[in-house]
Amino acid sequence: MESIFSSLVTFVVALITTAGIVPQAAAQREFTPEFQGRVVHVDDGDTVVVLRADGQKTKVRLANIDAPETHHGRCRPGQPFGQKSGQALKRMVLGKQLTLTCSTLDRYDRHVCDLSMGQTTANREMARMGLAWANRARASYLRDQEVVRAEQEARSQRRGFWADGQAVEPWQWRKEQWFNSCS
Repeated sequence: MESIFSSLVTFVVALITTAGIVPQAAAQREFTPEFQGRVVHVDDGDTVVVLRADGQKTKVRLANIDAPETHHGRCRPGQPFGQKSGQALKRMVLGKQLTLTCSTLDRYDRHVCDLSMGQTTANREMARMGLAWANRARASYLRDQEVVRAEQEARSQRRGFWADGQAVEPWQWRKEQWFNSCS
């Protein structure tokens, strides 16, 4: 039975490759370190979709920050300030033509980028407003120390979720609320 399944998978992959579907999907995973595009959709406080000049849509995760989570169904509840964070990013970047400077692709094949806005970035501004944390979930996620300073400024001025006093980092929220929900 296992060899039949393996043969079937091999056949389907060959069929898809011949039809030209795999090369197109692979093209979406190509990494571009810098590009320009217009923000056409804001998913939440740290994820956008950008339309490039060539007509390609690219999903982008904002580098260096982690914003409060929005509601993703019964087993993935939203976090306080999740909606506000997404709305603030939408007001800041939706419809704007921006330069994106990217460092990598994440595990979901999203470009991880800084969104340039004059002398600053949308990433820094989200932290400065108290609507995103400097992403300390892993050391490699935080490359811009200006984001840390922006977060410290928001914290000292009690902006955004820092006014609450009960703010929980999104990486901790996901661990406590999402990975233990509905099990």
